[in-house]
Amino acid sequence: MTTQQLAEITSGRLIGDPSLEITGINRIEHARPNEITFLSNEQYIKFLPLTKAGCVIVSEHLFTSAPTVDIPVIVA
Repeated sequence: MTTQQLAEITSGRLIGDPSLEITGINRIEHARPNEITFLSNEQYIKFLPLTKAGCVIVSEHLFTSAPTVDIPVIVA
Protein backbone atom coordinates (compact mmCIF):
# COMPACT_ATOMS: atom_id res chain seq x y z
CA MET A 1 0.00 0.00 0.00
CA THR A 2 1.34 3.48 -0.81
CA THR A 3 1.57 6.46 1.48
CA GLN A 4 -1.09 8.17 -0.65
CA GLN A 5 -3.49 5.27 -0.11
CA LEU A 6 -2.80 5.33 3.62
CA ALA A 7 -3.48 9.07 3.74
CA GLU A 8 -6.81 8.53 1.97
CA ILE A 9 -7.80 5.70 4.34
CA THR A 10 -7.00 7.80 7.41
CA SER A 11 -8.50 10.99 5.93
CA GLY A 12 -5.13 12.54 6.64
CA ARG A 13 -3.02 15.17 4.91
CA LEU A 14 0.12 13.69 3.31
CA ILE A 15 3.35 15.64 3.35
CA GLY A 16 5.98 13.93 1.24
CA ASP A 17 6.29 11.12 -1.31
CA PRO A 18 2.85 9.73 -2.24
CA SER A 19 4.27 6.65 -3.99
CA LEU A 20 6.30 5.10 -1.16
CA GLU A 21 5.30 1.46 -0.61
CA ILE A 22 4.52 0.53 2.98
CA THR A 23 4.33 -3.17 3.86
CA GLY A 24 4.04 -3.17 7.65
CA ILE A 25 3.60 -1.27 10.89
CA ASN A 26 5.85 -1.01 13.91
CA ARG A 27 6.60 1.06 17.00
CA ILE A 28 8.30 4.37 16.29
CA GLU A 29 11.60 3.26 17.83
CA HIS A 30 11.67 -0.08 15.94
CA ALA A 31 10.15 0.76 12.52
CA ARG A 32 12.07 0.03 9.32
CA PRO A 33 11.98 1.89 5.97
CA ASN A 34 9.10 -0.20 4.59
CA GLU A 35 6.96 0.27 7.70
CA ILE A 36 4.63 2.95 8.99
CA THR A 37 4.46 4.12 12.57
CA PHE A 38 2.49 6.72 14.48
CA LEU A 39 2.99 9.55 16.94
CA SER A 40 0.06 10.38 19.17
CA ASN A 41 1.72 10.78 22.56
CA GLU A 42 4.01 13.69 23.35
CA GLN A 43 6.49 11.51 25.23
CA TYR A 44 7.44 9.79 21.95
CA ILE A 45 8.33 13.00 20.05
CA LYS A 46 11.98 12.38 20.96
CA PHE A 47 11.96 9.30 18.71
CA LEU A 48 10.70 11.12 15.62
CA PRO A 49 14.08 12.43 14.39
CA LEU A 50 15.61 8.99 15.05
CA THR A 51 13.01 6.72 13.49
CA LYS A 52 13.89 4.59 10.48
CA ALA A 53 10.20 4.33 9.50
CA GLY A 54 9.15 4.93 5.92
CA CYS A 55 6.21 7.08 7.03
CA VAL A 56 4.78 8.46 10.26
CA ILE A 57 1.17 9.25 11.09
CA VAL A 58 1.18 12.26 13.41
CA SER A 59 -1.85 13.47 15.31
CA GLU A 60 -2.96 16.99 14.41
CA HIS A 61 -2.36 18.30 17.94
CA LEU A 62 1.31 17.16 17.93
CA PHE A 63 2.16 18.12 14.36
CA THR A 64 3.01 21.76 15.10
CA SER A 65 5.39 20.82 17.93
CA ALA A 66 6.97 17.82 16.18
CA PRO A 67 10.44 18.23 14.67
CA THR A 68 10.77 18.27 10.89
CA VAL A 69 11.75 14.93 9.34
CA ASP A 70 12.78 13.83 5.84
CA ILE A 71 10.19 11.06 5.53
CA PRO A 72 6.53 11.22 4.49
CA VAL A 73 4.21 12.36 7.24
CA ILE A 74 0.44 11.86 7.38
CA VAL A 75 -1.26 14.40 9.63
CA ALA A 76 -4.48 12.85 10.89
